[in-house]
Amino acid sequence: MAETAGRDNQPPAHLICAIARLSPAARDRLLEKARAFGTSHPAGRVVTFVDEFDAAEIGGNRRIENWRSALGGEAYNRAWRQSYQQADDFMACLHGELRSLLQPYYHSIADRSHQFLQLDALLADPARPTMVIFPSRSTRPFSTMPATIWRVSSLGERLRVFWRRVKFVTGAMTSKLTRRLRPSAAAPAGADADADQTAGAIDTRASEKSHVLIAVQEGVAAINSPSAFAVAEQLRTQGRDALILTPNRTIHALAAAKGVACLCPVELSPTLLRPKWIAFARACFAQLGALAGKDAVDPDIARLARSLKGDLPLWLLLHATATAMLESYHHDVAPIGAGLLINEGTPISGLALSWLKQKGIPDCGYWPALLGDRPDCDYFPATTHLVYGDQLRDHVIALGFEESAVQSVGSVNYDVSLGRSKDQDIARVRDGIVPEWDGRSPLVVVATEALQRPEEELQPVLETLAGIGNVTIVLKLHPADSAEYFRNFLFRLGLTERVTLVERCDLDALLHTADLLVCVLSNIIVNAALLGTPTLVCDFSNKRAPLDFVSHGLALGCFSADRLPQILPSMLDENGLRSRALELLPTGMKGFNKPSDGRSALRIARLLHALADHELKGSV
Repeated sequence: MAETAGRDNQPPAHLICAIARLSPAARDRLLEKARAFGTSHPAGRVVTFVDEFDAAEIGGNRRIENWRSALGGEAYNRAWRQSYQQADDFMACLHGELRSLLQPYYHSIADRSHQFLQLDALLADPARPTMVIFPSRSTRPFSTMPATIWRVSSLGERLRVFWRRVKFVTGAMTSKLTRRLRPSAAAPAGADADADQTAGAIDTRASEKSHVLIAVQEGVAAINSPSAFAVAEQLRTQGRDALILTPNRTIHALAAAKGVACLCPVELSPTLLRPKWIAFARACFAQLGALAGKDAVDPDIARLARSLKGDLPLWLLLHATATAMLESYHHDVAPIGAGLLINEGTPISGLALSWLKQKGIPDCGYWPALLGDRPDCDYFPATTHLVYGDQLRDHVIALGFEESAVQSVGSVNYDVSLGRSKDQDIARVRDGIVPEWDGRSPLVVVATEALQRPEEELQPVLETLAGIGNVTIVLKLHPADSAEYFRNFLFRLGLTERVTLVERCDLDALLHTADLLVCVLSNIIVNAALLGTPTLVCDFSNKRAPLDFVSHGLALGCFSADRLPQILPSMLDENGLRSRALELLPTGMKGFNKPSDGRSALRIARLLHALADHELKGSV
């Protein structure tokens, strides 16, 4: 690949490295390319969207920058707002088959737009050459960008992709529809068996009651599936079965172990080969191809359409298979009387909602964790909405929904924090999470939150805490944050020995034993409040704008790094700000877990039970 360097009055070159899964050799080639780029462009920078390259050295005391830090909060948020406008514009261009197929992927389309808009922002300055390491299966969406494109992959990855395509085609020609339902009676209860072996039997006996469909999809934070299984368990106590619809094999295997019926539409369905579905697929490809063509009016819409071509086969597969599975269950096993979407905006919920509405079956969406004033928090496609507390209830009503369609039921995720033993949690933390803690001195948890420019808050907070004697400091990582990046961050601050870095752990045990939590706008502020641990919101760059726990009366705040030396010690002093922070917890909880009594799953199950029995369409 030849890279231009600003000759003949051309702007300095940008470089996009579109990477697939890398072998060690391919990774080394990429790092060597980054070093060469840094040498060729002393005023340039190397930015990564892939966590494993965060803060990697490229020579001359220079490191690869994380994309959040390189963009900055203003550019990031501006791109975020624009991405949802582009998603709305894109959806407005769709009709017929393609619209019905892509509607469940509204958030995915906006996220793709956000990535491209962030690339635009990074490459906007021709005077600052930028190399971007970006995950991609295709380089076609980058064709209009002012940058050289370099596709980095290994032979092994190309062979894996080829083999997946071969299996897709041969499987579609030979497989029968795989029904993944209730595990057979012969399957050992709680066995850690493969879902393929434990979920093959279908109970075709007549069911006394209609079943409740629960659509659930999981991400890195794993905040949705606990609610699904808790509600399913409560439904069972009322004599009604639940059916889980999920694309996650881990949830499918867990459902099999728990004896909960589960459909997992990730297998190849012969439905795709029926004339109706072939015509459906052809119409979708034709319409998307027209949007992606050279004659497309809007280049941003065309870029989005080109990038979605690679996703369309998988989305067609999920659409066809999920629909066929639901039809089969509804007619051959038991009728479905109501549907619960956890949460409403996921693709699997969109697929379930489309089918439920087609059948005239009542549906409701449930949000088990925080939503704020952000572009991605304004999408509520369900008919009725079950929310965790007054903060989200007010938000949904402000968007124009009727009050009768919104009900606060609490949160299963937050309920699990209630009723824990403090002594047992102290023992857990000392034994396995923070063994250097003596169990008596102050313990402060500082949480990362996958935010842009995290060092703006974390550096002054950690340095101030390190100056307070006899305080044990824990830096708890968000599941989406890079451990390598924060190890390097602590090393640069000289705090490796002073701060304990914790990735995954019993989070409630850690928060229960902590004397103070420090973060910006995380879910764990609610968990900590339920456990009696106060929070200090430290925000020096308006990151809390989407959800301000200080204004909602659940935490105290510090909005200037200069005030940390006064505020942090006082938050650990029973005669200082700590007593005031503790007084906020009981009343502040109404916004985020109302009512906070540990019975959220039971309330949701009773509502679904009534919907399924009486078909209370459009109302809870």
